[in-house]
Amino acid sequence: MRVEEVFMQVVQKIISKLNEGKIPRSDDMYYANEMDIPNAQEIFEGVLLKAREEHQAKKLRLYSDFFANLCFDETINLEHAHFLLTLIERLTYRQFVILAYLSDGKCIATNRWDALFKVANTSELIRYYDFYSEYVDLYNIRLVTQTNKMPGFALGMSQTKISEMGIKIAELLELNSIPQEDIKNIKADPWLMTAEACAIYSQCMFKATFEEYQQEIAEITAKQECSISACLHNGQF
Repeated sequence: MRVEEVFMQVVQKIISKLNEGKIPRSDDMYYANEMDIPNAQEIFEGVLLKAREEHQAKKLRLYSDFFANLCFDETINLEHAHFLLTLIERLTYRQFVILAYLSDGKCIATNRWDALFKVANTSELIRYYDFYSEYVDLYNIRLVTQTNKMPGFALGMSQTKISEMGIKIAELLELNSIPQEDIKNIKADPWLMTAEACAIYSQCMFKATFEEYQQEIAEITAKQECSISACLHNGQF
């Protein structure tokens, strides 16, 4: 059922693009490789196999958009196509929704996310952990990047935006056609998490500073008591 659905979507999209006057690629993608299988056929078989195993129904359209657009884009060679197909399989539907949300130039303020989830008490933010993990994954595979262009900075130290590679994937998979309702569902997450993260982070930092101050006072007092005790023992008072 899923294979048939993706197959028909691909056929319909290719016909639609041809009717729009789009020119199919004319490189070696349609020629047989050393296995006597055209590269395009190899990729298409991969698309159908992964679609058959895909448990997120909303991702099926992404597979069909990927192959239909691949047939008209000579900038993507066979190896790159295999990589992108594996990437589609690996990412969750919500990660693609995040890329769709960022694809029109929006940024997400990720300030203090890392510090909060790594060193602060995260029990209040546990409901955001899945979103945080998915976003970090996008950052680690360079589909999301920092806005400040400063290498070596952590995710939690700046605002972030979609990368050039992310933009290419958004175009290839036509992420702009993701339903607005799905985008609205993820809109609140980063902003709520950022606001709550900053508030909890500040509280944790204040608590840590206060505890350090108390510890320092205790150490000074202990040293003074030891000094007084030593003086009494030596008969200096």
